[in-house]
Amino acid sequence: MAKRYNLSQTSAGGRVEYKGRSVSIGSSHLFQKYSIPLSPTQNSTNQFDLSGQTNYLNGIDFDWVYQNFNFFGEFARSQSGGTGTALGMMTALSPKVDLTLHFRNYDKDFHSTQGYVFGAQPRTIQNERGFYAGLRIRPSSKWVISTYFDRFYFPWNRFQISYPSGGYQFLAQIDYTIRKGTNLILRYRADNKEYDVADLPVGQKLDYLVPQNRNQFRLQFQSNVAKNVMVRTRVEASWYLKADESLQKGILFYQDLVFRLGMRVKITGRYAIFSTSDYNARIYAYENDMPGAFSIIPYSGTGSRYYLMLNYRITRGLDAWLRLGTTRYFTPNNTNGVDNNLYYAPYELGSGLDAIQGNTKSELKFQLRYSF
Repeated sequence: MAKRYNLSQTSAGGRVEYKGRSVSIGSSHLFQKYSIPLSPTQNSTNQFDLSGQTNYLNGIDFDWVYQNFNFFGEFARSQSGGTGTALGMMTALSPKVDLTLHFRNYDKDFHSTQGYVFGAQPRTIQNERGFYAGLRIRPSSKWVISTYFDRFYFPWNRFQISYPSGGYQFLAQIDYTIRKGTNLILRYRADNKEYDVADLPVGQKLDYLVPQNRNQFRLQFQSNVAKNVMVRTRVEASWYLKADESLQKGILFYQDLVFRLGMRVKITGRYAIFSTSDYNARIYAYENDMPGAFSIIPYSGTGSRYYLMLNYRITRGLDAWLRLGTTRYFTPNNTNGVDNNLYYAPYELGSGLDAIQGNTKSELKFQLRYSF
């Protein structure tokens, strides 16, 4: 609270755009001024970050549709002289095959503090170069095969990375529609990045980079079992390995239920059980939440979780939401040589003012909205 109002920002900008029948060309400009100069502590990681009291950006972009090809791109330059470039192409190779290509290059001294782009670091538009290729195939009306490969490179040091580094992401997914309203999804995702070695050998004083691999496998079934009832079942497993460290594993199972009672009442619920050997093997899953809230929960440790949300339309324009969620942690307890899944004895979750005594964490939310 004591640090509030230390910095203010004034921004001004504009855009000019020409739209033709199949092509559009635009020019965007932004000027930013801070009440005091930015002066980050200099180190090997952030020496090219934004500093000073002002920043400006000038950029041009285009979008061109030619037959079944769509070409698009943007080029920008910041006050530092650093540039950002994004070029892409989407096309239908046939009625059943779509292809997407994308190239990006953001200099280590390019500063776009309010931008959001496609990349391994979408909010940090700086110090990244990459190429993405995506393919979607529809062999029939019931099958969809989607895959992408994204190769990226970071020309300068980053947090916990003492040298230029790189990596890749790969995803393959099969969607099968069993019947209308019922589908099956099979997904595999691999993520490889380089980081500093965690523990240096005896006598070793110079850091070096080692690969970090994270793999995930997902199987999901979803069906509208009745006019007003939808069920979703998911099983997801994860594997994490860094250099020659031990392999970390995780698994998540959850059951979703969405039930509508007429036009006024909607009930959404989930029950999940999870077990991960390390936080690095955590598994993220989206949870339905109230309007204006976005929840992606990291399932880590061993335990269970449920949430239940009620949406009630009181009258036209007036809606109410009530949401309860609870996570409970447990661990195998060895008694007479037998492992029994028992809940932890009371201990502390979180730290500081967020600390909770015990093994259970719950949250209760209520929201009322009037629309007119």
